[in-house]
Amino acid sequence: MQRKLPAIHFVLLYVLGILELMAFPLLGAGTYSMSPDEKILTIQALFFGAMSGAIVMTLQVIYELWKPFGGAYTVDTALEKMVQGLEEELRVRKRLWKPMNGEMWPPGEPERAPTQGWQSSSR
Repeated sequence: MQRKLPAIHFVLLYVLGILELMAFPLLGAGTYSMSPDEKILTIQALFFGAMSGAIVMTLQVIYELWKPFGGAYTVDTALEKMVQGLEEELRVRKRLWKPMNGEMWPPGEPERAPTQGWQSSSR
């Protein structure tokens, strides 16, 4: 299955995360040296945590979208329910099928349904 997101997206997000990890402490130390108030470090810590969390969450969402099977954003469960519904409908139709003119189905060839003799339960 074709993946819609190129690997460069992940590389860029990792680079952005590494740059943030290296730059934020230096910027925090520089800001603190200009104004030795403790509130500056608290604000810096909040911004650092918010940006780190945003990068990690974005990376996780993109990784989930990148996985074609078994992720949070795939259609596996919806398709499974649809297939179960179709199988159940086929079982019911097979059980309710009544032959016309005494013919039996499947006659010798199970892959072909008879051209005549199919009665729908809705008629």
